[in-house]
Amino acid sequence: MTINWNQLQLRQGKGNFIRFILPLQFPDTAFGPITDHLHEQVLQGGPLRHQSLATEGLLPHIRRHLDLGESTFDATRNLGSFWEITALNFMEQTLPLDGWVCSIRGSDERSKSGIPFSFSSPQIVLFRTGVAFVSIEVRPVRDDPRDWFDLTHFLRFMIPGRERSLTHQELNLTATMRTVMRSIAEILEVPGVTPLQFELTDEADSPTCTEAVRTFGSMELMHYGSIFLDGAESTDEEELRERARSGFHSKQDTFSKGASSDLENTESRLIYQDRQSFEMSLTSSTFVGFQMPESQFTSNNLPAHFREIYLLLFLFVHSQRLALAVLSDQVFDAVARISSTKTGPTLTSQLDDIVELDRRLLEFTGSSYFLQVTQHHHHHSYYTKLRSFIQVQDFFQEVKDEVSSLRFYISSLVQRESDRRANLLQVAVTALTMVFVPAGVLLTLFAAKIPEWPGLRELSPAATALITAGILFATSISVWALRLLTRRRDHR
Repeated sequence: MTINWNQLQLRQGKGNFIRFILPLQFPDTAFGPITDHLHEQVLQGGPLRHQSLATEGLLPHIRRHLDLGESTFDATRNLGSFWEITALNFMEQTLPLDGWVCSIRGSDERSKSGIPFSFSSPQIVLFRTGVAFVSIEVRPVRDDPRDWFDLTHFLRFMIPGRERSLTHQELNLTATMRTVMRSIAEILEVPGVTPLQFELTDEADSPTCTEAVRTFGSMELMHYGSIFLDGAESTDEEELRERARSGFHSKQDTFSKGASSDLENTESRLIYQDRQSFEMSLTSSTFVGFQMPESQFTSNNLPAHFREIYLLLFLFVHSQRLALAVLSDQVFDAVARISSTKTGPTLTSQLDDIVELDRRLLEFTGSSYFLQVTQHHHHHSYYTKLRSFIQVQDFFQEVKDEVSSLRFYISSLVQRESDRRANLLQVAVTALTMVFVPAGVLLTLFAAKIPEWPGLRELSPAATALITAGILFATSISVWALRLLTRRRDHR
């Protein structure tokens, strides 16, 4: 199937954009210091401000705990913090947000001249679960839909050899998405608390990395966006949806040539209206609309909803997924430590790990794992569909089961160690009883005649000490023998 690109056009207006998103991880205990640092920058006239979000549809207890600059900030109660960047520092100057060209390889005139686009609205979103997102919006300048698909594909790579150079048409500036994202992420650095570990280097395994803001390990950006297309033939719509979902560029082959037309059975798709749908992948979400009606709602209100409430829901769901990934990694580390543990006292101390995992799981459940966050029908449908598609509930149950199994295992080991010590104490008491009870009986029966025993009075202190030592030695041998027998019985 070949798409007739010449008859396709991007709808003029606000509906065509791609937001590239880099997920970052930081210690959950650093949520307060980082947000305090951002608030301090605002008070000092720094290049950021609270993000303005239309949150009327959110449930009251969710909206009340979002740090949107509308009330007194409290890091111990806030679920998330949302910020817009007003100026980016790049190469010791302010990074311009328009006038950029993405250079891509190609033989046609369109590819040779590059794809013009503009940056806008760099943002930082933090969640108290230890997940942050830095992002920036990209909008194609021309109405050629191929520009939208090519930008979506080529700009998401930050891998050396695959990332594309970005040049400014008027200024002597060259960049990549890596440098752009780093210029946003540097705002999160708190001196002495969260040094930025942005690059994927050997330093990522250093002990200081656990106290850093760092990438989640993938140098391919997440993307979220919207595209309004006019002039598409009905036979091309399925392939265009797949390109948007998979991030394919305009010349890339797709696998939808025999695709089913039963859209409602597509797990990665949420139908919004006729010929309008959200296309989802594990790292992206894109609204695709064909022949959108001309109205105030579709021209202004709907694009605003995509940039605010739907983006908030997208980030919130993925913060749950990534927070669970961190928890799962912590469970793995706890299992590795317990597997290498051999002694009882160390096993007992590992209960602290289980208590800490329980705390983190409880905090995640109370501050992030919500089955419903909005009372608006379309918003709730999007939230539940995305959670279901990326299997947040299954992932949560898996981590919960892992923590429960680990708790049961370590508790059983500690109980076994306690039983072993109790058996040892019982053996010692038994051995002492075997030695001293008969001696006590003899003393009771023959107490009057003991002084008359021949030679007893003539025993020297050294001989008395030697006899006492012999009794203690015999007792120790008895304890050791009984302990050995008890161990053999346990092994059987």
